[in-house]
Amino acid sequence: MAAAIIVLVFGIVLVLLYSRRPAQQAREQSSEPQRNQSAANNSPVAPTQEDQNNFQLTADLIDGDRHIMLSGDDKLLGLESASTQTQNEVISALKSGRVGAPSFMAELKGHSGSLMGAPSSEYGLLNPFATAVESRTPTFRWRAIDGAESYAVTIYGNDAKKIVASGPLTETKWRVNVPLERGRIFTWQVRANKKGAEILMPPPAAPEAKFKVIDAAKVEELTQIRRSDPHSHLLLGLAYASAGLLDDSARELRRLVAANPKSSVAKSLLRSVEAQKRPR
Repeated sequence: MAAAIIVLVFGIVLVLLYSRRPAQQAREQSSEPQRNQSAANNSPVAPTQEDQNNFQLTADLIDGDRHIMLSGDDKLLGLESASTQTQNEVISALKSGRVGAPSFMAELKGHSGSLMGAPSSEYGLLNPFATAVESRTPTFRWRAIDGAESYAVTIYGNDAKKIVASGPLTETKWRVNVPLERGRIFTWQVRANKKGAEILMPPPAAPEAKFKVIDAAKVEELTQIRRSDPHSHLLLGLAYASAGLLDDSARELRRLVAANPKSSVAKSLLRSVEAQKRPR
């Protein structure tokens, strides 16, 4: 009799144990998606196919390690970590296909005017002109003139006062050896010596070659952007354009176009930067 009772109790225990296992497994399986979702929320997630399907896209760009999309109703994906101001600037640029520019750019384009020296048949200067620069000791580049024996660069303040001159050069580039003052606009020109004759670049009838050295506050702002978004050609291109650094902006936007060769938006942004450098 006692043996029968023991067997009965043991059987009941086994039944209870096995009946609990399916319920426990079901609870564990139901919690697994929640754990996966929690882990996913702690790392960057690319826009899903459903996100893309729900968008009527104004822009769709691969930008470094990001996929940036803008819908027709101004919803921006891919830049959630950026500030509201930055997101608004990106939305404006992607919608218009144009980059912003500081007000001083109009002055840097220059007007046709009178420069000292003999005329030349071509403009000749490459950079910097009609742009701002970040370095206080920028490098100046110009085209070679056949038969030229030497070149000389002169930099003037915006009041036409001479700031620094290079002396005779045989190369078609020169880095200024005196730091230029930040926040000021400068003009530069090159004199080529060819068989005793002086050829001036740019010629007197052409717009002056002007540039600006950006101020320290703008340098710090750009440094912060490069630190936080070093691989974003779009953000860097827009930031450089906003500071007036058109050569740097064009470089970044060319890289954006290269990554998105079929994007009319990327091409339009690049064209808008290049157009700003054309003399009036």
